Amino acid sequence: IVESLNADKGYAQMVREMLAADELYPTDPDKLRATGYLARQYFIFNRTTWLDETVEHTAKAFLGLTFNCTKCHDHKFDPIRQADYYRFRAFFEPYQVRTDMVPGETDFEKAGVPRAFDCNLDAATYRHERGDDRRPLTGEKITPGLPAVLGADLQIEPLNLPPEAFAPHLRPFVEQNYLRAGEAKVASARDAATNARAMRILVAWFGGDRPGPTADRARLSLTVAEKSVAAAETELASLKTRFAAERAKYATPRAAEFVDLAKAAAKLEKQAALAKAEEDLARSELELAQAAAPQKAVIEKKRDAVKAAVAAATKGADKPGDDYTPPRGALKTKESNVETDASRNKSFPHMSTGRRSALANWIADPKNPLAARVAVNHVWSRHFGKPLVATMFDFGRRGARPTHPELLDWLAVELNENGWSLKHLHRLMVTSDAYRLSASMAGVAPETLKADPENHYLWRRNSVRMEAQAVRDSLLQLAGQLESTAGGPPIDVNAQADSRRRSLYFVHSHNDHHKFLMQFDDAAVLECYRRTESIVPQQALTLTNSKFVLTMAEAITARLQARYAAAGDAEFVTAAFELILCSTPTAEERQACLDALVEWQKALKEQKHPDALSKARADLVSALLNHNDFVTIR
Repeated sequence: IVESLNADKGYAQMVREMLAADELYPTDPDKLRATGYLARQYFIFNRTTWLDETVEHTAKAFLGLTFNCTKCHDHKFDPIRQADYYRFRAFFEPYQVRTDMVPGETDFEKAGVPRAFDCNLDAATYRHERGDDRRPLTGEKITPGLPAVLGADLQIEPLNLPPEAFAPHLRPFVEQNYLRAGEAKVASARDAATNARAMRILVAWFGGDRPGPTADRARLSLTVAEKSVAAAETELASLKTRFAAERAKYATPRAAEFVDLAKAAAKLEKQAALAKAEEDLARSELELAQAAAPQKAVIEKKRDAVKAAVAAATKGADKPGDDYTPPRGALKTKESNVETDASRNKSFPHMSTGRRSALANWIADPKNPLAARVAVNHVWSRHFGKPLVATMFDFGRRGARPTHPELLDWLAVELNENGWSLKHLHRLMVTSDAYRLSASMAGVAPETLKADPENHYLWRRNSVRMEAQAVRDSLLQLAGQLESTAGGPPIDVNAQADSRRRSLYFVHSHNDHHKFLMQFDDAAVLECYRRTESIVPQQALTLTNSKFVLTMAEAITARLQARYAAAGDAEFVTAAFELILCSTPTAEERQACLDALVEWQKALKEQKHPDALSKARADLVSALLNHNDFVTIR
């Protein structure tokens, strides 16, 4: 999302990618990432809970409609029937989540792209009696569609996917990842074998060929090392052959050598399994030799099981056939907590239903009256402090009427006609006369205040409190410590206190909260259509006593003093006001600050503080950070 906004990707295009990039752009990893929007709702313990959130927030975020009201019954205000809820759910019924491999990493737990894909193409949608998923009405399958009031004419056609979509191991970097890891494993095994041979020689040198525990362990250690080399080398050869077979299999037309490659791949895979089993047996023999007497019985039982595995692997290697396991380029996320590995490792479907791409294209169509207006309302709210439609996720009959319907319509058309450019929309709003009005009510005629005390008609600027993330990031920016790097992994809760990255990258969950952000009305976890805004004592106490704020105050002071090395107190006060509050102090404010600096320095010197001047100035900076103008956009 950050990259898309910076590149000014059209909002309609962002919607299409978030809802259906796997169908519309199945071989483009940069676009496939956007379906993380659908991955976010993943909930392993209950599929209905997962799809409930998907339905609710897709409707609210892109259409401004409360579809969630109709899960159990017809909508009480809008022309949306209960059946429409399940028709909307049917768009998403087949999809699941998987993690695609990324260049340079084979471990899906460390790195990967969570993305959506249609997994269960024949998954049926049934209406739930009174919304209870334990009581599906299986007599009628629900087909995907939209309420008649929206007038949507959707053409849903199944899509044939290119091989890279359903066989992601065909991507060149996947093979490179595996071969690089395999070569590293071979090199490591060879180094270990070299060390084991050297140790065997040393033992023989000092102890001769006399049998004994030391000599036995050295011999067995060398055997393990040599078996490890054989296993690593055979696995690397197996990988190369399996990738070659897969390339031949999916060539157009299929390569003539595929049959021979498949047999070779099957043979090498079985040989690799045997080599690994023999390595495991050698390790169990070494473990048995090193074990104390009480543990030997347990280890002997384990060794016997490994011997059985060797026997089974030997049979497989004797009759390898032509079936082999393709290397994994993506890992399917478990559909439920009881799904088996066999189910999880099934091949990905060669087709997709086309449902989500049809929905996404309709939402992003300029003829759709809702998507652009909902987006405009959100952008307006961020800049002006109040939305044009107060119920930001409900444009239905129960929702609030627009305060300026013509303005909302005009801005929606402007967004459509300018390539859905959000940058154009931002620029248009912040350069408008309405945005540049003063927030002050000083000298305002009583008739104006009486006629429009809530400023519905925008005769002045609304004062807006900065969002929690902006408050924290502003402190870091003023201190010259904000790390501006974009992207990267999220910052874990345990690392957030010392992090200098933008607050956007913090892990955000039910259980773990950033204490500073919490005080300033951090975003809700499940939804954030419009943040609550409170004024509570904890906010002032945080800006006064927080270790983070005090540390930033000292850093800001040091930065100002370095910039104005020879400045007197008067110049420092002016510079601090301009940097922190973006205003020049009045004569009264300047004098109050100068008097305070004199008093603070006197008290600090009496306390024998080593640097009374810097400490007094840091206290002044801290006081300015507590000023209402610091956290308020006017």
